[in-house]
Amino acid sequence: MDIFQKYSLENDFIKIDYIPEYGGIITSFIDKSKNQEWVWYKEKKEKLIDDYYDGSWTGGWEELFHVIFKSLFLGFIKRSWRTLGTSMGNYR
Repeated sequence: MDIFQKYSLENDFIKIDYIPEYGGIITSFIDKSKNQEWVWYKEKKEKLIDDYYDGSWTGGWEELFHVIFKSLFLGFIKRSWRTLGTSMGNYR
């Protein structure tokens, strides 16, 4: 993500870094009163071809707040979800 320009918003309480050209992704969210970073990143490790998603997830903000595709998922968040099956087969 270093190829894009980062911008900051800051007041007495928080500091937020974001990249507009990357969908407005938030790269840092700091609570200044506690000096706590809220955007978690995993230490860099080599990714293997058979890594599963959770094991290779590097962190970030967009998992909870979908900012990469202009609210593509927001219509689905309000709907009830039900599981029809898993990679191991159906529940039925």
